[in-house]
Amino acid sequence: MFNNTNKILDSLCYLSILFLPVLFPLIVWVICSDNIDVSQHARNAFFLHLVPTILAIGIFFAIIFMGIHPAIQFRSWLIVAIIGCVIIIDVILFIYNIVKGIKCLL
Repeated sequence: MFNNTNKILDSLCYLSILFLPVLFPLIVWVICSDNIDVSQHARNAFFLHLVPTILAIGIFFAIIFMGIHPAIQFRSWLIVAIIGCVIIIDVILFIYNIVKGIKCLL
């Protein structure tokens, strides 16, 4: 029974990208620090959720800076290209988290 609980917690850490990213894996990581398997999956999920969050915050500030700074406005194609790359990275990490969460259940 304990093994099934571990599998569910491991899976929820990755699948929390759908309902509570960053926070849920952090809570599980702190609470289950004595269980090595769950703690490792929670830590991995935390960092996999943290990367898209940091990139999204970076895009937010890039858009604000692009609108404020007049010298950047004529180079807006560069900002748009960077935003496109970040969106692709975010989608790949989103799909990877879902696949990893399903693999933990199997």
